[in-house]
Amino acid sequence: MKKYNSHKKEKISIRRALLNQINIDYVVEFYGGKGLMYAHFWHKLPGMVFERNPLLVSQLALERPDWQIYECDTIKALQGGVASTIPGNILCLDCDPFGSPWPAIDTFFANLKSRHRHIAIVATDGSIQKIMLTGGWDFYGWEPFVQKYGNKLYGKFLLYSKERLAILLESQGYHMTWWQGYYGHTKKIAFYVQRLPHR
Repeated sequence: MKKYNSHKKEKISIRRALLNQINIDYVVEFYGGKGLMYAHFWHKLPGMVFERNPLLVSQLALERPDWQIYECDTIKALQGGVASTIPGNILCLDCDPFGSPWPAIDTFFANLKSRHRHIAIVATDGSIQKIMLTGGWDFYGWEPFVQKYGNKLYGKFLLYSKERLAILLESQGYHMTWWQGYYGHTKKIAFYVQRLPHR
């Protein structure tokens, strides 16, 4: 059974740390869920949100009358260019899936056409549980890291996550200026935030 807003304290803490670093003017929330992060942090900002559960979409539409709200599969919507051109000089990507955030993050940047002065990313990474149990050899996007560091990525997972993001964003013309990451109270979830001024 899916549990929305698990690790609530950690999720709130990491976003608060982000907002102490940068003033955001537009939010893209890849997985809307029940809207907890919106209620705490994003309710005064414009943005867009993706959610595939019709009941949750109805709730999100009521609470966010000024947002763009999409009832859809996030990855397919991003592949279709839904978020390819978006407003805002200081953009925040809030990615809180049940599993790995990497498919959404990679797809977003692969299709992004608009340029932004800063992009901040805050993510929950549930894939660490599988990597802890079986390694990363067959997990999306981790193959190069297994070749470089070996299959046991868990011990330095946050460090490797930082490196993975840096590689992706350098390819897009951004570089990382701030990072914070930690494991949740179950030691199975990773969080990371970064601010990426465009060169």
